[in-house]
Amino acid sequence: MEEYKLFIKRIGLVGLVNILVSLSGILLIPILTKNLSILDYGVWVQINTTLILISSLVNLGLPYAMFRLLAVKKDKKDISEGFYSIFFLTILSSAVASLLFILFSRWISEAIFNGNLTVTLILSFVILIIGLNNVLFGFLRALQKIKRFSLFWLIQTYLNVFLVSYFVLNGQGIVGAVSGILICQIIIFAIVFSLILAEIGFKIPKFNNMKEYLSFGIPGMPNNLSYWVVDSSDRYLIGLLLGSAFVAYYSPGYSIGMLIFVLMVPFDILLTPLLSRYFEENRMEEVKKLLQYSMKYFLLSAIPSVFALGLLSKPILMILTTTEIALKGYYITPLVALSTTIFGLYMILAQIILLDKKMKIIGTSWIIAGLSNVILNLILIPYIGILGAGFTTLVSYSIMFIVALFYTLNNFKFDFEVTPILKSIMASIIIGIFIIIYAPSSIAEIFLAILICSGIYIGLMGFLRALTKEELKFMKSLVIK
Repeated sequence: MEEYKLFIKRIGLVGLVNILVSLSGILLIPILTKNLSILDYGVWVQINTTLILISSLVNLGLPYAMFRLLAVKKDKKDISEGFYSIFFLTILSSAVASLLFILFSRWISEAIFNGNLTVTLILSFVILIIGLNNVLFGFLRALQKIKRFSLFWLIQTYLNVFLVSYFVLNGQGIVGAVSGILICQIIIFAIVFSLILAEIGFKIPKFNNMKEYLSFGIPGMPNNLSYWVVDSSDRYLIGLLLGSAFVAYYSPGYSIGMLIFVLMVPFDILLTPLLSRYFEENRMEEVKKLLQYSMKYFLLSAIPSVFALGLLSKPILMILTTTEIALKGYYITPLVALSTTIFGLYMILAQIILLDKKMKIIGTSWIIAGLSNVILNLILIPYIGILGAGFTTLVSYSIMFIVALFYTLNNFKFDFEVTPILKSIMASIIIGIFIIIYAPSSIAEIFLAILICSGIYIGLMGFLRALTKEELKFMKSLVIK
């Protein structure tokens, strides 16, 4: 029971930090949309899309190997050897990617960044450092340094917001924005690496276990690439097929819908290392209970959020962006919110595949989803515009969920209650009706609507007894100890 309490408390900590991190992206939207041209804001979206792609590739899937393999090691020498083996290999892969970016910078700038060569060259240096920072943060996660991980994740996020905002508001435009990203990454690397160095020292690795790490990480690279295809490539395709302005229309509504991910990230960060330990110790009942609780708690919070975000999207975007962006992109939010909820379910169920080390299943299913995403986007975007991209995202995540669900039903069954979920949908419909009738338009009215809807939902779920007495007692014990 004590371990469950620690798990839930860590979820609370990471959840709080993740809310603050997600809000940072929302804070940047009005600063960028109202101080950059519509085309430069489209370039900003493409910058972030590109960084997600490159950083996931240069790491060779090794951060995920750390979560699964380094998390179970106890000896400090083994931990140090594993970390520095991954660290130095990432230096090599990041340097290669950065060099290629420089060599093809002119072509890349014309194809992706609206011909801005300066932005492309600065990004090549960002690529060099961002892959290393992923390894550093992955190491903190693998060793369950959750407080430290959360602190530096928060510092990195808001330092990035401050620097980007500073340069943009001082007239440096999109070049200043990407310069802010570079400076932030360098500062975070210096701080976090120095702390890790003080804890485990420095050593030249022998790369003894790299075959094991690479055999676990590399099969997951199609997963990483396909995740990017499903989650982010639509921005590239929208830009190529419709132009940078339509990327700007699409992205803010997409970002609002992705706020659902706030609810999932704590489980994603904490589940893998903890489940790996339980699995290695053959504590299967604990594994099943954690999966059961994670599915239930995630859905009970995600379902009302889908209803609320979908209905509040238009007034939120009217406040955060321009009227043009809001009117042309608000209908993307409900599709993305539902898609993200389905993806959250997939991420929980995929833990089972990860525990069994069936990385080829994950990789293959992501490839199928990625190919489906590209094909559907190429078909739908020219005919129904950015709405086609939103619909395609929903289809792609649904494919992933079906694969994970099929594997779970056939290999690792655990109890799951449907009745509380149906009660959640009923309560969410009621708060949706309230939002439609109230029709908030100002910031104060939106916040008031959220507060009232939260109270209505919690009250209805209590009245409907969506949580058992045992679960309520357990949750109470987390607060009162």
